[in-house]
Amino acid sequence: MITYSDSYKKELVNKHKAGIWGVADAISRMDYITKHLLKLEAHTILDYGCGKGSFKKYMSQNLPNYSVSEYDPGIEGKDIPPKPADYVVCWDVMEHIEPEYVDNVITHIQGLMLKGGYVYICLLPAQSLLCDGRNAHLTVQSSDWWLDKFNKAFNKVENAFQSRGHLGLAITR
Repeated sequence: MITYSDSYKKELVNKHKAGIWGVADAISRMDYITKHLLKLEAHTILDYGCGKGSFKKYMSQNLPNYSVSEYDPGIEGKDIPPKPADYVVCWDVMEHIEPEYVDNVITHIQGLMLKGGYVYICLLPAQSLLCDGRNAHLTVQSSDWWLDKFNKAFNKVENAFQSRGHLGLAITR
């Protein structure tokens, strides 16, 4: 299943190498994520679109009993197809997906998520641009649009958080 174009992967690699991307982290919502992990009795976590790896670093320092794997197609060494995990964290990623691949990425995440996960989406244009001049947030849509997409793919999706142009979705399989 194709989740990005070859040209966009090159763009992602260049942005990450330049240190521009991959610094957003899920730590600000760790209270909710931790409760959700415990509720689902999840032990393995996949950070889908992990960027610089701040989530894994936080987990290893604060919650070392969880096993965290990382996937990011824009970072060499982290671009290896991931294995399923109990829980998938996808933080500040979906808005960066090329519109024609959004459904494929959701299906990809669905196949990797064994028990549940947390998806955090920015609903506003980014402040940065791609090399070709496009806004870095390629898929800017409303919270209702994203909720509809995820509700079609998963059994239970909760609008766990919405404010200041962001949407957090807690997903249970």
